[in-house]
Amino acid sequence: MKLSLRFLMTTLLFYGSLLFAPHKIVMFFLCLVYFFVLWKIVRDFKQAMMVIYLTMTPIIVGKLFAIDLVSAQELAIAGRDFGIAADIMITVSDIIVGCMGIVLIAERVRGTLVYRKLPALEAALFLYAAGSIIATIFGSVRPEISFFHALIALRPMIIYYFFASPGSISLATAISVVAGWLFFETFIVAAQMLRGGSLGLVIEPIANYVSVDLSLEAGRLLRYGGTYMHANALAHALLVPVCMVLPVLFYPFEKKGKWFAACLFLGLLTLVLTMSRSSWLSLGVALIFCYYLAKRMWGYVFVLRVKLSVLERVIVSMALVALFMLMMPRLVSTLSTGGLYGSWETRAMLIEEYWRSFRMYPYFGVGLEMDVYHQYQQSLIYGDWDIDAPNRAVVLYFPEPVHNGFLRLMMQSGVVGAVPYFAVYGLLFGLAWKSMKQANTEPNRLLTVSFIGMFVAVGVNGFLQPILPDLPLFTALTMLYLPHKI
Repeated sequence: MKLSLRFLMTTLLFYGSLLFAPHKIVMFFLCLVYFFVLWKIVRDFKQAMMVIYLTMTPIIVGKLFAIDLVSAQELAIAGRDFGIAADIMITVSDIIVGCMGIVLIAERVRGTLVYRKLPALEAALFLYAAGSIIATIFGSVRPEISFFHALIALRPMIIYYFFASPGSISLATAISVVAGWLFFETFIVAAQMLRGGSLGLVIEPIANYVSVDLSLEAGRLLRYGGTYMHANALAHALLVPVCMVLPVLFYPFEKKGKWFAACLFLGLLTLVLTMSRSSWLSLGVALIFCYYLAKRMWGYVFVLRVKLSVLERVIVSMALVALFMLMMPRLVSTLSTGGLYGSWETRAMLIEEYWRSFRMYPYFGVGLEMDVYHQYQQSLIYGDWDIDAPNRAVVLYFPEPVHNGFLRLMMQSGVVGAVPYFAVYGLLFGLAWKSMKQANTEPNRLLTVSFIGMFVAVGVNGFLQPILPDLPLFTALTMLYLPHKI
């Protein structure tokens, strides 16, 4: 497999161009230019759309307009003027997926639509979209808001049919593009460290939003969010490219391996600077799982294959020591969290409160992205500071959602919306597992076992953060990882 420096550099040039965009319209124009450059490189319209989708996935850029459907004024949240989980942005990425849907409809009309025959996955994807819409109609406390989020549930199904068609991009191309994610996010975080704020339009100034966070849990420790609205969201997203690029350390991908290993190392640095303990733990669990899985299945013992000079080894060793020193304050804070905010007791109370709300609305939930809003409405019944109220966790921890994305989804969409989500995630994992077992060469085995590690890392982090695995992205990558038509 040949990793492509051309795709890596083209992606980085595109990211860099967005930093100098003076207006959103210019940014949109640059996206069009990038798309036509990709079209010229791959010489295929659909493949160019696949590459630009992967490029746009991790970044909050290219916003055309924003819809603030639940204002901070309504929720009366001091210091959180951008609202809670309600800043619905219609992005270039969404436009790309919409165009993919139009292409699929056109191919269907012409009778040329061909896709992998995976009936169980197709049924689960349909039920996920239908379940989200049904839950919104029958269960949402604010249907006019949740319906926009429910429509997003159509994306995995569109992505499946589009990426499963013949002539898809190569896995090497996808890895080359996501390596650019790691390099770019490192650059943005470095700029935040130097400037203390946003850079260009890569991070849009949403009211009083500040792109760095002073953690209340570890002596006001600085945390960096990159192009994401929260450091934990960046850390969660970084787990995907880190796992995908990881094999470059253990297989000599020609002389290009050093370039991609550098992107990986910079991505790990950024992951540390997010100060997200749950992501560190999730990546550690995934690496241990991959190590024992590869050893049990093929007798592999991972050995570093990237050849470094003496100077490079010294630099890497010093950087590893620096990374460990940066991690220490956050690790220490795990044992001595200050105040009610972030304490184990308060988070346990919040989990209990979410379970109580789920039992109140078990079938259709309270609405997508409406969990915190529902908790706020409930708190008004008992008064703002009645800590003896059944929902005392709300007033102690508000406005944070529960730090368990799967439980949060169950409360939002009930059984009707959550069960199909779990089914899709499980079926994608099963396809990845089957792909790994069919891999018969060393690079393919390393790639697929790291892909399994990605599922494990993001899944574990989903239990520790209010962030779920990105189903559209996971669907696209699974189609790329499958070795042949099933």
